[in-house]
Amino acid sequence: MTRSPVPHFYLYGEPQRSVAEGFVHVESLDDRSRPSEWTIRPHIHRDLNHIILIADGGGAMLAEGAEVRFDAPCLLLIPAGVVHGFVWHRDSRGHVATIADAYLRDLVARDADLAPLFARPHAAALSRHEGEEADAIVARLMRELGWAGAGQRAAVESALLLLMVMALRHAALAGAIPAGSARQAALVARLRERIDQRFR
Repeated sequence: MTRSPVPHFYLYGEPQRSVAEGFVHVESLDDRSRPSEWTIRPHIHRDLNHIILIADGGGAMLAEGAEVRFDAPCLLLIPAGVVHGFVWHRDSRGHVATIADAYLRDLVARDADLAPLFARPHAAALSRHEGEEADAIVARLMRELGWAGAGQRAAVESALLLLMVMALRHAALAGAIPAGSARQAALVARLRERIDQRFR
């Protein structure tokens, strides 16, 4: 019996298509999870990374053949090209921020400390206060994405960077990111970029 291939999606359930270089998207966890009975089946996004805020509830993330259980509040980080899926506790609440790989590489090129965040999928537990702060940051990010005022791109980027720094500091404290790994992660990121550029 042959196993069916893991589906490649643009956003979950949407056919694969090219990703704009500066693409950033945020949606409620509820949007795609409730219709699928709080289960997101294993899939891949070729050029998209996720930062997922779990504000209430919890569940399990299936990534790279391992299961990571988590409870709110926390941030989940999933790099592009990684098979991942989720089983959420019913009525969990949160948001999924999706970032183009090209844009993320640009952010990492400007601050190599961020590189280890997307070296592998992981969860960063937050305190209740930090969870509320992250919730407010995501709400601001969604507002900025919903209009086209002056400075919109800078406001979107600042919100993304705040979430990434929050996750980075927790991952470092928890030992998920070893000291001195930024340089190694930057090297791996450059290798991935070259492979992506020349793969075909």
